[in-house]
Amino acid sequence: MLSCPKNNIYGHADVYRAYVDLPINVPINGRLQHGWSAEYSGVVAGDELYKLGCNFFVWAEKNSIYGRDYDDNLYELPKDKTYIVGAPMIYMPIPKSEKLGETLAVSRHSLRKNIVSKESWTEYLKFVKSYDTSSYVLIHQRDIDLGYNELVYDFDLKPITAGKTSSIDFIHNLIKIISSFDHIIAANVQTACFYALYMCKFVKICGPKITSNFPAFCDSFVTDAAWTKKHYPRLLEGAFDFELGALDLGAKHKKSPLELKSLMFGYA
Repeated sequence: MLSCPKNNIYGHADVYRAYVDLPINVPINGRLQHGWSAEYSGVVAGDELYKLGCNFFVWAEKNSIYGRDYDDNLYELPKDKTYIVGAPMIYMPIPKSEKLGETLAVSRHSLRKNIVSKESWTEYLKFVKSYDTSSYVLIHQRDIDLGYNELVYDFDLKPITAGKTSSIDFIHNLIKIISSFDHIIAANVQTACFYALYMCKFVKICGPKITSNFPAFCDSFVTDAAWTKKHYPRLLEGAFDFELGALDLGAKHKKSPLELKSLMFGYA
C-alpha cells in the first residue's frame, strides 16, 4: 500500500473513512486531491510515490489529467491508477447551523512562504466593509499567525476561522461556517465557492485583486479577472448555482460505501 501523509490535511481522509465506517488509523491506498483546482488535479505528482505507482483519487474529470511536482512542473497522471471519486464534501451531511450573519467574505490566503501583502489585505478589508458593514471574514490560520486577524478587528469586522489545517475537524468547521451565512463573497474562485454553491448559497467573486509573492502560475488562473469571466462568468455577477458546485465537486461520481471502501481502502 502506498499512502500519503498529506491525505489527512483538512480532515479530508477522515471524511472518506467515516463514510465507509473505518477507524482513523486505516490509511488511504493512494494520494488525495488537495482541494479545488482549475487546471490540474491539485495532487503532487512526479515524486517518489508517483514513480512507485501510487493511486490518485481526484474530484472531477478535469482533475484526472495532470498533477504538479514541488517545482511547479506538470506531470500526466497514470490513467490506470487515477480514480474520480468526488470531493470529500459530497460524502458529508450538510449541517443546519444557526445563522451568524448575512455575508461571509473569503479572501485569498497566505501559504508557506507565499504571503499575501499586508497592503492588499487592507484594501480588501476596505472593500468588504463597504459591501456589508457587519461582514464576517474567513481567515486562514497562516494569516492569523501573521497577525492579519487584528486588521479585521481594525475595520470593525468579525474574523472567523476553521482552525488548523492539520486538524481532522477543519473541513467540518469550514462547512459549518459557510452554512451559517446567506451570501459568500470571495476575492477569487476557490474551494469555498463550490462548497457554498453546493449548499445553495449565493456566491459572488468581487473586490480588489489580492497581491502576494505567489508563483506566476497561481495568478494566471486564480486572480485573473479575464480567466474568471471566461470560465465562471455567473460568479462575477453573483449567483445561486447548485449545478456548478456539484460539477466541480464531482457529485455525479459519488460512490456507495462498498464501492469506496474497495476502491480507496482495498477492502473486498
